[in-house]
Amino acid sequence: MAKALKTIDFSDGTQGVLARDLPRLGGFLIDSILVGLVSEFIARGAWSYLGAALLLAIYCTVMVATTGTTLGGRAVGIHAVDAKSGKKLSWAQSAKRGLGYFVVLLPASLAQYWSQTHLIIHHAVLQLSGSTAFVATTKSYSSVDLVLMLVGGILSAAGLLWVGIDKQKRTWYDIFAKTVVVELP
Repeated sequence: MAKALKTIDFSDGTQGVLARDLPRLGGFLIDSILVGLVSEFIARGAWSYLGAALLLAIYCTVMVATTGTTLGGRAVGIHAVDAKSGKKLSWAQSAKRGLGYFVVLLPASLAQYWSQTHLIIHHAVLQLSGSTAFVATTKSYSSVDLVLMLVGGILSAAGLLWVGIDKQKRTWYDIFAKTVVVELP
């Protein structure tokens, strides 16, 4: 038996079909891969995680403000609209959504940045001290690094996966910006 699609009533009397979880995930993955590839050319090393999160937020802000969706959203047939009116987002509302997106991605990005920086410093100290342990040391993280990455990942994932809990299928940044994601008509 097919699951009924959830709809939302807008203030002008129209309805929208809320985007389902898998298309949202698919759009996110497409956008993340595209932005990740671009960010590799812009930011290297530990900064690449923060750079990718910032670039993804800027990309989403500009794309949603100008076209109503991102390339990933277009590929899976979804777009973001104002939760009350169902209209295209203004630049200010799109920027608020982009800021919320960055904040949601920040815990995982900061955890990765910390772990990469910690690892680089550890290897540099070993190398400067002339330790032969440097040669034997592989790219390994400390227990603290692993816990930080796990907690950061869980916090960021919670903000994104909130669509499975929220009645209007919103992420934390959708709630912050008062937006919903609907299927293209």
